[in-house]
Amino acid sequence: MSYQLINFDRAEFMRKYWQKKPAVFRQVFDQFSDPLDEHELADLAMEQDIDSRIVSRDGDKWAVHEGPFCEFDSVCQHHWSLLVQSVDHHHTSADALLRAFCFVPNWRIDNLMVSFSVAGAGVGAHIDQYDVFIIQGKGSRRWQVGLPGDYPPYSPHPSLSLIDGFEPVIDEELHPGDMVYIPPGHPHQGQSSSDCLNYSVGFRGPTGKELLTSFSEETEQYNWFTERISDPTRQCQPLADEISQQDISELRKKFHTMIDSDQFLLWFGQHSARRLEDWMLEELEEDGRTDDKIVPPDSLLIRQPGIHPIFIPANAFSDRIARVFVEDVSFNVPDAECELVREFLNAPQFTINSKKSHQNSLFFNRFVATLVNRGFWHQHSSL
Repeated sequence: MSYQLINFDRAEFMRKYWQKKPAVFRQVFDQFSDPLDEHELADLAMEQDIDSRIVSRDGDKWAVHEGPFCEFDSVCQHHWSLLVQSVDHHHTSADALLRAFCFVPNWRIDNLMVSFSVAGAGVGAHIDQYDVFIIQGKGSRRWQVGLPGDYPPYSPHPSLSLIDGFEPVIDEELHPGDMVYIPPGHPHQGQSSSDCLNYSVGFRGPTGKELLTSFSEETEQYNWFTERISDPTRQCQPLADEISQQDISELRKKFHTMIDSDQFLLWFGQHSARRLEDWMLEELEEDGRTDDKIVPPDSLLIRQPGIHPIFIPANAFSDRIARVFVEDVSFNVPDAECELVREFLNAPQFTINSKKSHQNSLFFNRFVATLVNRGFWHQHSSL
C-alpha cells in the first residue's frame, strides 16, 4: 500500500503554515484507506515492548491505563481511546503513510501514533511541543485548535496534563482523508463523533539538553574531546574571583572547535539515524542474516518499517567524503556513487536492474548487501 498527498502544495505549506499557524486540509488522500483497523491496533497494544495506553472519561472522572494489555473489557469503559505509539516501526502500511510526509527531513521525524476512539471520546484539551499532522481515518472527529498563550495546566489524573478555556481558531469536523496540522505550542482537543481512527504524524525538534546529553555520551570515543583545558600562557591575575575575557574566549573556542569538527557531524548523523529500539535491531539482524556477499541481479529490495536513513553531503566534511547513516551503521560514499545511493535510500522499494551500470558497482553491492544482512532491507529474488 502507498499513500500520496493530493490537493496539498508542499512548498506553500512549508512557507505559509509550518511552525506558523494551524490549518485544516480537506481530502489530501485519494479515497483514503486505513492502513490498519482497530483490531490490529489492539494486537499491537498487547505487545510487551510497544508503548500504548487507554484514556477514558466518565463525566469529570478520568482514567489512564498503560499497556501492554492482556484484555480490554475492564479498561475500555465509558468514553475511551486506545493510543499506540510508533506504529510505523511495526506495521508496513502505517510506515507507508508516514513516508507521504517526506518533504520534512528524516532527522525531524518523531513517530506515527495511531488512536482508536469510541463516539464521544477524547483525551482532553492539551498542548504539545512538536509539529503534528493528524489524519482522519474511518469515522469522524471534531477538532478545535487555538493560538499560543498562557494556559494554566491542571491534572484530572496523575498521567494527564490538560488545559482549560482556550478560544478555538479552528473548529471543524474531519472525515476520512481530511487532515489538520497543529504547530508546537498550540492548544487543541479532538472529540470523536463516531467510532474512529486517527493517525498522528509527529515531527519533534530536539532540545538543547537532549543534544548536549547525547553528544557528551558519544564523544568519549574521540580522545581529544576528553582532553582537559590547558593554559600555559596564563598571566598573573591580581584577584582570583574573575573569569577573564581570555578565559571566556578560550572556552568558546573549545566548544566551537568541537562543533565545527567532522566528529560532530558523525555524531549527529548517527544520533539522527537511530530510530529503533535495541531489541528491534537485534530481531532485524537475526531475521536478515545471510551468507550472500552480493545481492543477485533483479532483486527487489524492500525497506523495513521504521528505517529512516540520513545522508550528509561531502562538502560538509573536511575530507570531502559523503556519509550515510542507517540506524547503527555508517558508510563513506564515493562521489560517483552518491546519486545511486540516494535514489536507493529514498525509495521504499528498489530493484537492482541487471541492465543498468549500477549492477557492476562493487561499492553499491557491498553497501546493499550490508543493509540486507542487517535486516534493514528485505531481499526478494525471482521477480
